[in-house]
Amino acid sequence: MSAYNPNTSDTLPTISMTIPLFVRVLELVREDVKTDVDLHIILEKIVALSTNGLLDMGVYNIIAASNPK
Repeated sequence: MSAYNPNTSDTLPTISMTIPLFVRVLELVREDVKTDVDLHIILEKIVALSTNGLLDMGVYNIIAASNPK
């Protein structure tokens, strides 16, 4: 397993989101996510949504709803 090198031409999976969405997701995680499992569920939802490109505030409710609470 090699270390990540940003100077390579390898395509790595990425998540792109607007800054307002990023801030809201951080707030969600800080305030409402109670377990590591819940965090992973939210992350899986974000990864699934990111296949459509840049994420914006239009998907926040979908992300928040994936939190089992």
